[in-house]
Amino acid sequence: PGIYLNGTTYDIVETTGGTVSGSFGSVLLPASKPLLSFALNQSSNVVELEVTAPKVTTVATNPVEYAMAEYLDRIMPTASGDLAAVLGEFQGLESSQLGAAIAGMNSGSYTSLSKVSMAGIGLFLGDLKQRMGKLRVNMMTADSGSGTKPILLAYSGSAAELGRIVTIEQSTRGQTMNGLWINSYGQWGDHQALPGYAGYDYTLYGSAIGYDYTFPGNLLLGASLGMSRAEVDFGSSQGDGSVNSVTGALYGSYYAGNAYIEGTFSYGKQRYHNSRFISVGTILREASGKHDADAFTTYLGAGYNFTANWLTISPFASLRHIHLAEEGFTETGADSLNLAVESRKTDSLVSELGLRLARSFAIGNASVIPELSAALNYDFDIDDQVVTASFAGAPGNTFSIRGEEVEKYGAAVAAGLTFIHRSGVSAVLKYLGEFRERNSSHGLMGEFRYLF
Repeated sequence: PGIYLNGTTYDIVETTGGTVSGSFGSVLLPASKPLLSFALNQSSNVVELEVTAPKVTTVATNPVEYAMAEYLDRIMPTASGDLAAVLGEFQGLESSQLGAAIAGMNSGSYTSLSKVSMAGIGLFLGDLKQRMGKLRVNMMTADSGSGTKPILLAYSGSAAELGRIVTIEQSTRGQTMNGLWINSYGQWGDHQALPGYAGYDYTLYGSAIGYDYTFPGNLLLGASLGMSRAEVDFGSSQGDGSVNSVTGALYGSYYAGNAYIEGTFSYGKQRYHNSRFISVGTILREASGKHDADAFTTYLGAGYNFTANWLTISPFASLRHIHLAEEGFTETGADSLNLAVESRKTDSLVSELGLRLARSFAIGNASVIPELSAALNYDFDIDDQVVTASFAGAPGNTFSIRGEEVEKYGAAVAAGLTFIHRSGVSAVLKYLGEFRERNSSHGLMGEFRYLF
């Protein structure tokens, strides 16, 4: 067992000082495969077996396969030990087996985990924007004085958020603006496969707690801490993974009249675990990888609130930047096929433009507020999401896999119901859906808060 190099010959019959005459009655050679075939050659003094081993790049069908194939072509001539045995098995695969084998050996799952990690950051950011919207409403309604001014119902910002709240003057007058809040959320989504890139499904759940304070002059500031976990299942039995996150943030908002601006800065620690299933002919292995990352997020948003027949109409816009710095690591469990993945940095910049509608209904000492929103978002695609790695059995050579093409345009919708009691207790239930051509996500969020 081992690698066959193109053009290698093996002598079957050889004479010294004589000739080879006649021929074999029948010759049974191994069946030809896309990457390996044999031919019997006969001359006057030798009968030999000649190897034809085309480059792996000749069978690549997409850019990801080509990047891996070029790497395999480079390391095959010097491979030894376990790696030589695996690549020899690879040469003997049928055409239908090659794609799955190459997919199992590459680093694509780590790009997918990074994307899911950023989705978790987006959920946490949504909590903060939601909270700022609620506090801003209280401040604006309190400023309405005797109640002769129209009620202003505010919204927290982007369509990626999981909630915001509007209220009426009667339920907020007299309350101070110290607020303690806690919520929980969940999201599930799917991402369709592309040639060379595995599809995946994920579920994400978490919770956050925060405290905020209102200063004179229409300024509010707060701090929050959140934890979340995402579980990812890669399609075509290629593996699974998880992301655990702990994130802290500072947030603030300022309003003037019906207009507002808001901002958030957060830092999070991400911990990744990935299992990569490898199938090369009769060779079956599982590679496990663990590594950490630091995530820095900056968000800026602004909006304006119009009222018409007690209906609040609020256009909004926002910009969000995420910087994700992942450490390098080496997998375990797959011998020479373990990947040594280099450290990398990934950036994401997304803008959003949308509109929301809200209406408040008074019920005794409480109010109920249904709301709807819709938005378009745009991904500026500022990073090619390259993962550079090498096999543990060939540490002197690396390959690089670029992330799949980003879907720049997306749409989001949200629907929610908020209950607010005069005592300062409130509860929120909200749905959020986000859609692109190849992926979609759905989320639910519930929150309890108390103003004192």
